[in-house]
Amino acid sequence: MKQKRNFILALVLLISSTSFGQKKTYTVNEAKEINLFNDFKNYIVTHINQKADILDSNHLEYMLQKFFFINLKADSLNRGQIINLNKIKPEKMLYLKKSISDFFNYFVERENEKVAENITAMPIRISKDTFIFNRLTSFQKENSLVFFDKRNPNKTLGYLLFIPPIKGVNTETKIWSWKLGFMFGKFFFTSLDGEEGYEYMFSDE
Repeated sequence: MKQKRNFILALVLLISSTSFGQKKTYTVNEAKEINLFNDFKNYIVTHINQKADILDSNHLEYMLQKFFFINLKADSLNRGQIINLNKIKPEKMLYLKKSISDFFNYFVERENEKVAENITAMPIRISKDTFIFNRLTSFQKENSLVFFDKRNPNKTLGYLLFIPPIKGVNTETKIWSWKLGFMFGKFFFTSLDGEEGYEYMFSDE
């Protein structure tokens, strides 16, 4: 009887270990998204510590070059060249600056709590946000992360949608949005410059 109990216990531990390992297995695309998010997080932390103006033109150009995708057809955005901020319409630039400012200031306001240093992300498909996940399109499911304070992993702080490399659209994985909305029975993301639901162009649903 003791041997049988030990066998059952070993089997349960093996199954649990295997399930855990599967949960932590990322696709190539997800790994790129997580790496990009971590680079962006480090960028935020550095500039919080430096008390920098993250909205000046140098920072904006760098973030668009390195981290963000916005839906412009300009070669400067699609081919990794220097970003020309003048090509962004004034109303989109205002929205972009507000999006970045709101995100950045969330962590500035919590500087003493070291929230920025402790945020981490995972693919939404292996998170506990099953209600949202089950209502996303296939494109959204494949390209969304949830982010949270690793000291409090059960509290989701937000959602990120990435645009992966798509011929004629984007050459590198970039952050498209961190604003998730719901309308007419569908979840949609609003881009950093205010465009809603662009990701539905890449879904058959």
